Amino acid sequence: LSLISFLKNEGIAIYTNQELLKEERVKLLEQYIKHLDKPKEFPSPFRFGTNIQKEAAKKLVNQNHFVDRNLVQLFKWHDRFFWKVETEGFKALFDNKNHRLYSLTYKRAQTDLEIIFENYKHDSIGRIFPHLIFIKKSNEQSRLMLTNLRYSGKIQPVATTVESPFIL
Repeated sequence: LSLISFLKNEGIAIYTNQELLKEERVKLLEQYIKHLDKPKEFPSPFRFGTNIQKEAAKKLVNQNHFVDRNLVQLFKWHDRFFWKVETEGFKALFDNKNHRLYSLTYKRAQTDLEIIFENYKHDSIGRIFPHLIFIKKSNEQSRLMLTNLRYSGKIQPVATTVESPFIL
């Protein structure tokens, strides 16, 4: 189960890039690619009988490729820039410099769960994973810190409970 599947099952309004693509624009570009590949079989989608058709296609070409749901924004926090993906009940922060996941916040009626990922390292086959994960529930005083994570198909964490709060 992927994170996106889990969030969707929980009723969080989260979207994949595929779901946000503007279908009309994609169809127009697919027709154009077919035309470029076999121009005698497929007419150009940019040949128009009327100025109305020409303007409609021009408008499609100049549009953004994705539907804008205002879920993503760039912001500065302390001395770093982050991309924030936020919808009701869920927030994720990605470091602008290396695009690594920094934190996830998941809100439910009973509790909030916040996870912070730090100290990313390469594993033996070149994948990059966090080797320090902080987990905090809003209704509990203690926090869980996972350190020295090893990855071999499955996560094998060494867990340490941390009583003092950490800065978020």
